[in-house]
Formats: sequence, C-alpha cells, structure tokens
Amino acid sequence: MNTPTDSARSVDPVNELETIMRGLLDEGKGVLTIESLREESCLAPERVDHPEVETGWIGQAAGTLPSSEEADASLERIATYLRNEGWELKQDATDNSPNARATRLVSFQKDPMFITVEYLNETSGARLDFLLTTDCRENPEGHQVVRSELDPDYGTPSSIYSDSE
Repeated sequence: MNTPTDSARSVDPVNELETIMRGLLDEGKGVLTIESLREESCLAPERVDHPEVETGWIGQAAGTLPSSEEADASLERIATYLRNEGWELKQDATDNSPNARATRLVSFQKDPMFITVEYLNETSGARLDFLLTTDCRENPEGHQVVRSELDPDYGTPSSIYSDSE
C-alpha cells in the first residue's frame, strides 16, 4: 500500500468502492467474482496489535474466460467503463512472449484509488484478475476496521473486523 494522504481521508470508501466493484462486475458480464473488498492495515506486521491505526482498502475480483479474445474483450469493456468514469489510464501493456506472467495489463488511477486489470493465458482458459487499492490513511482513535457487505467474508468471525458476528 501507499503512504497516508489527505485525499485518502476525503473518500467515503465503502460506498464508493462498492459502486466501483458493482460497475466492474456489470462490465465483466458475469465473469468476475469478488474475492475481497475490505479495509486492511498498512502497518508492518510487528504493529498488528493495532491494525486500525493506519489502513487502506483493497478489492479483488477474478474470473476465467474460454479464450484470450474473450478476456481481452472483457478487459476492454472494463477499461472503457473506467475511462468514462473519469479514471486516468496509467499503463496498457501487452506481452505475448512465452514467459510472460500477464498477457495484458491495464492500470488506472483516480486519486486516492488505483486499479489494475490483467489477463493471463492459462491451460483452463484466460484468467482475468482485478485489483483495486486505495492510499493508506491514518485513522482517528477508536476507528473500526471493516469489510464491505460485498466481501465474501463479511460477517465471519474475526479479531479485527467490526462486522464479525
């Protein structure tokens, strides 16, 4: 994650990030499944006793398509959606070499948020991976670390998340 910024404090993280994730799921045409959408500590592991002091948000989604053509078309729909929503394109790279990790990687920024979408050719098809992160922010005393209701682990027992049952 990145260092804390004032702009990170100005975002209503849960509502804005849920809106972004829903839009991406719509553009993914049922291919993407949310793997996580939660606040995470930006502190070093030795400071885990107070993870709520400095946090950022992370959202992950993924899906597999039958072909690289379909993955590229899905990625292009997502990229168009993000551009139309005011996101700035930071990178659009294609690598078809045999040793490439990602066949295509596209990244966007809309302060204080960053999105990376990539697809990888695998034996089972073309995997589409999506990562959304925010800048880290310092939180006021008493801050509760939360997960979005879209997060598959929302409501499951946890020592740090306020949505735990």
